[in-house]
Amino acid sequence: MRLAGGAAAVGILAAGALFLLPLSVAVRSAPEPGVGPALPINSVRGNPDLADAVVFLEGLVVAYPELAAGPFHLARTEGKDRQHNVMAFCLGQCPAAAPVEGLGNGASLTRDDVPDVASVESLSGATASRSAGLEVLVDGMHHAREAPGLRMVVEVASQLAAGWAAGHPDVQSLLATRAVWLVPCLNPDSYVINVASVIKANGIVEPSTVVPALEGAMLRKNQHFYDSQSKCHTTGDSASYGVDLNRNYPVGWDAPDEFDGNVCDESYHGPSPASERETQGIQALVAARNFSVALNLHTFGKSINTPYAMSADNNGGGTLPRFAEGSTRRLVDALAAGMAGALQVEEEEPWEWGPAVQMVGYAAPGEAGDWMLDAHGVAAFAPELGPRFVRPAEPCVIGGGFQGRDVYAPCFWPEPHAVDRVMSDGVPLVWFALHAAAPLLDLQHAAETAVTVAWSGGATGEPGEAGACTAAVLPLQLVNAGARAARGTVHVVWATGEAASLAAASATDPADPAVGGSGSVASQQQPAAFRSQHRWPWQW
Repeated sequence: MRLAGGAAAVGILAAGALFLLPLSVAVRSAPEPGVGPALPINSVRGNPDLADAVVFLEGLVVAYPELAAGPFHLARTEGKDRQHNVMAFCLGQCPAAAPVEGLGNGASLTRDDVPDVASVESLSGATASRSAGLEVLVDGMHHAREAPGLRMVVEVASQLAAGWAAGHPDVQSLLATRAVWLVPCLNPDSYVINVASVIKANGIVEPSTVVPALEGAMLRKNQHFYDSQSKCHTTGDSASYGVDLNRNYPVGWDAPDEFDGNVCDESYHGPSPASERETQGIQALVAARNFSVALNLHTFGKSINTPYAMSADNNGGGTLPRFAEGSTRRLVDALAAGMAGALQVEEEEPWEWGPAVQMVGYAAPGEAGDWMLDAHGVAAFAPELGPRFVRPAEPCVIGGGFQGRDVYAPCFWPEPHAVDRVMSDGVPLVWFALHAAAPLLDLQHAAETAVTVAWSGGATGEPGEAGACTAAVLPLQLVNAGARAARGTVHVVWATGEAASLAAASATDPADPAVGGSGSVASQQQPAAFRSQHRWPWQW
């Protein structure tokens, strides 16, 4: 049975039905919430503020030192008026590091003794043999007005810790075989400014005046001021100074973009590739680890952006990206299709996936996922959490009729109950990514058909009466929907009403030169969205 190509196997059983034991991973029950530190979600219109998020993650490290590690220092920002540490935390099979003393009060946001991630030793021998180098990255807030990304990181940490502490078998299996790296807020300087405006809006009673107040919470870029930006706004809106961190990565950095040389534009890419410390911090983390999947969370759009985002025809102004086509390209598309399938709810419009220019209508040269894939082969995605992206933005406007400069402010800062819905809608995406970092086998089948087998003599070949019987035919397809190759032997078990049979399908395909006889196979290269019965029944 060929895993790489997804060839079908056919089982024929006379006078009986074929029962399948699904091989795909399924969550059978949800862990109970409320284990460990309290989840901070209500301080900023349903999102945590920066200090609360860091206090919570530090608290997980203190409460579960055998599970969680961190903080790990990625960068010290260069904000004009204030500076913060950008940090990562890890759950599961994490690198050993000396614990940071005095955690639990959020002081690591400004402390100088947080260990640098690039200096931390790699996985120990014992850990490496258990995890096989399976590592996943989930980061939030390249853009400071996209707070649901921060809350999603905190939600994921909370639920993984709760499931692990409660003995949930699927969560424990995940964390026993993977390192889950979390970067809650990549753009802290601008986020704290946005939060001040949001808190002001929270105190306004008249709905029609809430949206104008939220205009001051629309900072997207960081707070690194360059002399060339002396004419930019100094208020908390999208035209202020700073650099768009998600346009600052080297791959495609010099490709055409909408900012068109305007250093005050909200998508200004900076004076040079990777000019920003925040960008450099993510680069150091990716270079030091062994990520197979990365989620760079954004809002809003209800879509999954895939590499490459650098231009409308995905060629970066003429330079063909490293993985613009071929097997890796097909793998990225297959994973995106799997995420979209995991997110699908029958009564709602489906999640879409594809390059940014198709999803949101503009190119994004210098984007994080493009660099992660091109420089390190990481299957990286930029999910847009939240409502569908539409023009104009009436579905998000509070009270209707708002004609301010930042008409999309209510989409980025929805009501708290709407943020809760964004979390419940988007969490299956993260859950799929955590599973898909490893080989993720799914046994698929077409509709059962019936065939008639006839004979002209006795059933034993001796003279006798002619006869016939009906047999059930069920085509089977075993696919690997994960980001890593599958190895070894897969057993498919089926049974009739009277007896059971066992079939063993080797992963080795001597007829395939890419596989040879080694027993190693590549990940499947066809989009394989999970069917409805394989969605994760996870109640977050």
